[in-house]
Amino acid sequence: MVTLLNATDANRDQWSAICNSIPLLPVNQTWEWGEAMRTFSGVQPIRLLAMRDGQPVGILQAFEWKIGPISLAITSGESGDGGGPVVLGDDKSIALKLIEALYAESFKRRTLRTTIYGSPVFGEAMTDVEGFTMATKWTPIVELLSSVDDMLAQRIEQKARNQISKSEKNGVTVFEGTRNDLAAYRLIQASLVSKKHLNATHLNTLESLEHLWDALAPSKMIKLWLAKKGEGIVGGALILYSGKQLLYRSGVLTLEGRDLYAGNAIQWAIIRDAIENGYTSYNMCGGTVDESDPLFGITKFKLSFGGEMKPFRRYSASGNRVLKFLVYRLRRIFGKNEWFPLLIYP
Repeated sequence: MVTLLNATDANRDQWSAICNSIPLLPVNQTWEWGEAMRTFSGVQPIRLLAMRDGQPVGILQAFEWKIGPISLAITSGESGDGGGPVVLGDDKSIALKLIEALYAESFKRRTLRTTIYGSPVFGEAMTDVEGFTMATKWTPIVELLSSVDDMLAQRIEQKARNQISKSEKNGVTVFEGTRNDLAAYRLIQASLVSKKHLNATHLNTLESLEHLWDALAPSKMIKLWLAKKGEGIVGGALILYSGKQLLYRSGVLTLEGRDLYAGNAIQWAIIRDAIENGYTSYNMCGGTVDESDPLFGITKFKLSFGGEMKPFRRYSASGNRVLKFLVYRLRRIFGKNEWFPLLIYP
């Protein structure tokens, strides 16, 4: 018999017992990620733990965003790379119980918008869950070989290999940054937001990036990779690590960096380092199988490093539709963020 415990009952040791047993562990389901999300005003983690015969067998972490007494949204996982539930073995029934329990929690809290991004491990195998509308999302995942040389020769496409070589000839070098380098990364991010005429809400504050670093760095769950030409930074990527999996969460390039193929140099440095440190899977976070989609170009770039598109489910539900319309319309009128706060914007 499976028993579900809520956030007030689950403790970190029980949570870690699951996380430490899962090779392909989503970062957004870790305890550390939950603590980082607490740094946002009005955001609190919801942690559901499934127990069988007194032993933890599954987890699902979500986050509630409240403004005053109103529960604006509950979200679990990320739209680019998926999320939970995370279960020992491949028992879909436990995963479904956790999703159903989160829906019941959102109903109890009268949440206006509930979204769960499922796990690529289960893919499209998950069945419908009552109360939710279901859709399929995709992410490119690179299965890493144990040899760096074999990975380059057998998995990386010829065009990508050529551009890696060109970046080296162009004098691009890639190095691992520190917390102090987050400011340089954000400077490029801010420039891209301005050039693409995006809303300022699509830009992390330096403080939020530092909060994330402080939450994940002690457990060696985050690295900042930077590319430079001479003394100038021309690109970078924030990579998250959990279990035997790494996640491409955000990347930036200057115009010069793009022309120098710095993006290829960065990705190859990330992959090479991951193989040398025993990682087996690289989730490159978000893509499309629709060739007419504007994102198909960046998807092809990700796939050129040996990736394969993997599906995962998105479950969505609405609360009181009238109240939801009024609240979100008012936030739009007053220029307030309508979407769940993100620790890292792509």
